[in-house]
Amino acid sequence: MEPNRQSTVAQPPVSNPLVMAEAIRRFVVHLRHERGVSEHTLRAYTSDLRQFREFAEVRLGTGFTPDNVTADLVRSYVATIHRHLEKSSQGRKLAALRSFYRFLNQQEISTVNPAAQVALPKVKRQVPSFLNVDEVFHFLDTLRQKCERPGSSWRRWRNWALFETLYSTGLRASELVGLNPEQVDMTLGMVQVLGKGGKERVVPIGQTALQAIRAYRRALGSELLPSRKEAPALFFSAR
Repeated sequence: MEPNRQSTVAQPPVSNPLVMAEAIRRFVVHLRHERGVSEHTLRAYTSDLRQFREFAEVRLGTGFTPDNVTADLVRSYVATIHRHLEKSSQGRKLAALRSFYRFLNQQEISTVNPAAQVALPKVKRQVPSFLNVDEVFHFLDTLRQKCERPGSSWRRWRNWALFETLYSTGLRASELVGLNPEQVDMTLGMVQVLGKGGKERVVPIGQTALQAIRAYRRALGSELLPSRKEAPALFFSAR
């Protein structure tokens, strides 16, 4: 009889499951290059996920995978941070974990989302305080009147132009201070804005704001140092 021989049929390679640290790294790369989130958002996600990973490592060891995480572990994590964080911060960290697992599901890295099984903490909504229309107009008129005083510097004209532009366009603060002169069409009264995620949009700007910008640029031109005349920013800082 022919002796038994071991089968030589090749077996498919066993893929090693992705450890949590590498999964987080891939998610951060996805946020930066595909989602185009801001650096502030990127730092927040990275910090929140790293904090959860460090918490889980104490219970699961350093080589744990996303599939090792259970809803009970996430609840324990939320209970731990509950002691020293506001509910809004707790909710943000849990939301970051949910988004992370949704990414893993889409990439077929994991089939679970334990964070989705944990309820977000209820945050008491606070009614924001705001200026009414008359108060806004009074504020803008006060800025303009200060500009018209003898010897006013370009900084006062800048402040008036900046707040008139903010009121007229409704831009985010980061969008406003990041404006370049070529983004403002002084003839058509339109502003081209590069917003969150690198998305462009065009918003109208009123004549009063355009008037303030023209006055500010005239005042700026007479005082600006030669080394800064080629600077692209619309609204200069005092430095």
